[in-house]
Amino acid sequence: MRPGAILVTMRALALLSALLIGGVFLADVLTPQALVVAILYNVPIALTGLALSRRLTLGMTLLALAANLLAGLLNAKAAGSLEGVAVLNRLFSALSFLLVALLSLKAGESSSRLALARAEERRARRERQLRQLVEDLSGPLTPPELLERAARVLKNLFEADAAAVLTLRGGRWGERLYATPKGWEAPQEAPASSPQPVRQVLLSGRSFLLGHLQPDLLLLFEHPRHEGAAAFLQELLPPLQALWGKARLFARLQEQQEKLAQRNAVIRDLIYAFSHDLRTPLMANAMNLRLALEGAYGELAEEFKKSLRNGLEANQDLLELAEELLLLAQLESGEALPPKRPVDLARLVREGVERLEGLWRERRLEIRVSAPERLEVPGREGDLRRLLQNLLDNAAKFAPPESEVEVRLEEAGGVARLEVADRGPGIPPEARERLFTRFSSHRAGGGKGLGLYLARQIAQSHGGSIRYLERPGGGSLFRVELPLLVPFEEALQAK
Repeated sequence: MRPGAILVTMRALALLSALLIGGVFLADVLTPQALVVAILYNVPIALTGLALSRRLTLGMTLLALAANLLAGLLNAKAAGSLEGVAVLNRLFSALSFLLVALLSLKAGESSSRLALARAEERRARRERQLRQLVEDLSGPLTPPELLERAARVLKNLFEADAAAVLTLRGGRWGERLYATPKGWEAPQEAPASSPQPVRQVLLSGRSFLLGHLQPDLLLLFEHPRHEGAAAFLQELLPPLQALWGKARLFARLQEQQEKLAQRNAVIRDLIYAFSHDLRTPLMANAMNLRLALEGAYGELAEEFKKSLRNGLEANQDLLELAEELLLLAQLESGEALPPKRPVDLARLVREGVERLEGLWRERRLEIRVSAPERLEVPGREGDLRRLLQNLLDNAAKFAPPESEVEVRLEEAGGVARLEVADRGPGIPPEARERLFTRFSSHRAGGGKGLGLYLARQIAQSHGGSIRYLERPGGGSLFRVELPLLVPFEEALQAK
């Protein structure tokens, strides 16, 4: 009940009780002392209990006591004497006034507590419904899905005949985004503009509850029968507006992500096709260059041989670039990779160092290798060989002549740890964050900028990691950690 209606009811009860006391007082004065009319003063006292007002009940009780006393005095004066029975009747009547007043106050307190408990229960139920509804609408929904679900759920909750989501365009109905039940027709009359976000209106003779998600976007509920529908919608509207904004942002991000994925797919396919098609002529060219160096086309002057060797090295660089691009396209595409198999990482280290023996001599570098006889990891041998070669190439490229390059492989903390260290210029602190990014080169000498990025991709695809460490005394240290191969028996025990 509204506060204004409660105030009117209390005033009406107070006036009625006062009139009853006045009527009983007149009847009491006009009747002989022997008649116990004063007992009727309890009626207006009990009536004030309906107002649930302690002040009104106490006031009427005092008024009844005063009227009882005054009527007794007037009766005694009219009779010329004060009868003992009449006095006792008056006393018992007064006691009954107090008893009825006490019971009325207790009943009022109980009613107030009950009303508060019911109000609290309604509030808690509404909060639960509101929380549940917000949770139901908080998923990754598109804007149309959010509007449809909100309208459908609220229609049932409000016990409405229909629910719809419509837009407004210049004071007229615009697009209908959702409506239930099917076949529902919007009223011809559109609502007038109003600053109120929630309101009840009559449109074309039909009752509607309106909620503004935006100034031009409306939730409509026709003839809602739930008593608290307007208050519930008033509470729900702010979180619903936030969810609407979130859904629109999610839709835009999803659209941008799809466009970006399409562009990346095109670029990846181009790289894959380019790298794949480039390998064949490069391999054929390398074969011809080697045949020429071996004298297949006759004896060549030393100047020509030097030129052919330079061409073969450049050809090999292009071939390695094509292979790296192919591997990157495969790793970044998300497509299924070949299954992992046991790989002896110690063997790969020894083979990788031996393969670059000519480069060590050319750069006058001393290579020191520390590795166990055997150390197995689950992986793809070709990818791990590429990772190791990129780290060794990096060390050979940046280590100063006549310096030392250290390669260490060991088991540490349940992982296979591979370290490649050199005495080169190192990496500036400001460049270390971008060290493992695509097409980045941070040390003198340049390069394709793919080696370390590819090394990280390979390590991560094997469940491992790679990081850069500053080497004491100067230089760089790259540390790769990969999971060890778990024996079959241990894997069964772990399960």
